[in-house]
Amino acid sequence: MLFRVGVGYPVRLGERDRLRLALDAFHPSDNNESVSAGAELLLRDALALRAGYQNAFLRDSELGLAFGAGFAGRLDTYRYHLDYAWADQGRLGATHRMAIGVEF
Repeated sequence: MLFRVGVGYPVRLGERDRLRLALDAFHPSDNNESVSAGAELLLRDALALRAGYQNAFLRDSELGLAFGAGFAGRLDTYRYHLDYAWADQGRLGATHRMAIGVEF
């Protein structure tokens, strides 16, 4: 059984710039409570800078800081995005994640 609650707060910084904040709290029946938080700064609807922390307050957690960036654009009628993220995975060390997406 897991009880989870989250909240997000978007902030418009300009016509094409936004800041998104998110906070999640977890209460599992088989472990301690934890909190995860993140932020995304979107500039000119194209460049995203992201940071977050996973499983704060969780004893023996293997997760922690995460940072990332992304770029989105348009090519003719197609939209695309490129994303990269770095995350601290405890004993596993740093992990690097990449994603490429196309919308049509």
